[in-house]
Amino acid sequence: MDDLISVLIADDNSVFCDVLCEYLNRCDDIVVKGVARDGLEALKMIKELLPEIVVLDLIMPNLDGIGVLERISEMHLKREPIFVMLTAIGKDIFIQKTIELGAEYYILKPFDIDVLVSRIRQIHKEKTVAREKMTAMTVKGEKSAESEKYRFEHIITGLIKGLGIQPNMIGYHYLREAVILSMENKSIHNSTMKRIYTEIAEKHHTSTKNIARGIRCAVDNAYKVLRCADGIELNKVIDLNKEKKPTNVQLITLLAEKARLEMKLHEKNARIN
Repeated sequence: MDDLISVLIADDNSVFCDVLCEYLNRCDDIVVKGVARDGLEALKMIKELLPEIVVLDLIMPNLDGIGVLERISEMHLKREPIFVMLTAIGKDIFIQKTIELGAEYYILKPFDIDVLVSRIRQIHKEKTVAREKMTAMTVKGEKSAESEKYRFEHIITGLIKGLGIQPNMIGYHYLREAVILSMENKSIHNSTMKRIYTEIAEKHHTSTKNIARGIRCAVDNAYKVLRCADGIELNKVIDLNKEKKPTNVQLITLLAEKARLEMKLHEKNARIN
């Protein structure tokens, strides 16, 4: 039982909850610990049941999904759950808000339940590996190359999410991996990017053209959304006053440079403390 992925469903649609609950419980590696019909009940059950994953609807009575995310940070839980947002509203402003508040994935209704199950497993695995790494680093007290790499990856993830590029976009993962692979390069040329795209394409069993297109699509969407919203975060990396949007290479280079600067600042603070 301890090996099962524990899930809480929070949605006011009773028929949908029954179907999803039955489907998830048929999975060998997932168990539904409870079903909440509104946001306040969801908060209570999260505190009592400590689920690893919360499948959270955006629109609910008493307290909506955004309200739940906002209050979770005030509860000081020993371990916050991973939030997967479900909604029929596809507006970018809502997507951006939930990601800023810590949601890991955003999926629009109607959807294929198999896709949701796949994302639950993927996100749970990624978080589990991350926690194990952090625990090992804390116990051993190592400042190894591996710990530095993990910290660098964590910084990159924060930067990309800050640009409005959500994890549910294919381009998000491609861009994240491209920046990580470029961390050793002080400058990135077309030949370097071709090698990076090839490595990512082989990993995901696709073409380099699809890698470039996925990153471009994610960047275009973030540029459009955040420019309309004054682009406070985006302007930290990209000069919005320039009419021409950055190329993939330019954005990857800028993200890598900013991540290096944040790493240096972290190391400086660590020495001071």
